Amino acid sequence: MRVRWFGLFLSLAVAFLLSSCSIFDGEPLEPAYLFIDTFSVTADPITQGSGTEKVQDGWVYINGQQLGVFQLPTTIPVLDTGMVEITVFGGVKENGLTGLSTIYPFYRGYELERQLVPFQTDTLTPAVTYQSGLSFLFLERFEIGNGFSVTSPGNVALSITTNPDEVLEGNRSAVALIDSTNYLRITTDPVTLPPVGQPVWAEIDYKCNTEFEFWLTGFYAGGVPVSSYMISVPPRDSWNKIYLNLGVKVQQFQADSYGLEIRALKNDSLDTGILYFDNIKIVAF
Repeated sequence: MRVRWFGLFLSLAVAFLLSSCSIFDGEPLEPAYLFIDTFSVTADPITQGSGTEKVQDGWVYINGQQLGVFQLPTTIPVLDTGMVEITVFGGVKENGLTGLSTIYPFYRGYELERQLVPFQTDTLTPAVTYQSGLSFLFLERFEIGNGFSVTSPGNVALSITTNPDEVLEGNRSAVALIDSTNYLRITTDPVTLPPVGQPVWAEIDYKCNTEFEFWLTGFYAGGVPVSSYMISVPPRDSWNKIYLNLGVKVQQFQADSYGLEIRALKNDSLDTGILYFDNIKIVAF
């Protein structure tokens, strides 16, 4: 499920309605208000990896009806008062695209009942977990190993840092150093992904001073592997998270297995390109 951003339009429309009289009975509308804070995600570190998240939008439903999509944190008016059922789904930027919000299918919705009183503001702090029944097909926190390998001899490999100033969480993160004589091209081992039409996403935490790319490679029994570019990721000087929708590429390839690949060259303005990674996972139902 996805939409272009319309939270601002909806808020303006509601504001217009609140300044008008009810069409049906001529009485002024008396909304309640919800302040929706940022999300938090709890995960089992052994079976699900870290609970880091970048939920930027809330998809809000009142009594099963969609109220809108809003950048978090936010305060929104609600015309339904009294006891209501509230559901807020976490929205992420698919493939890092800022103009496209989609409900992340693997987080549970935040659900509760609340007595809403006209002109009063209730605060919601969504705390969710992963859905049940998920398969974490690839899970690498770099605490006890490194699930990435170079695609050919001479490429830069990931190394492990234990420097607290560089580690995202836990004791270890991965780092790659690139100079003018080499480049980064690493991949997971082949992973079997679900059939076409089933949701499958990758989550990656990173920070870097040079741009890098994600590619997906399809492997075929007795055939030649096929690689396809997905997105370029710009430099970030602090830890960030990106959600990659692998389903489109799976539909294109329909391969027997797949490898998630990271590629990077050093920016010409840098002496050394530095890229950090942590908490990389591929998730599916």
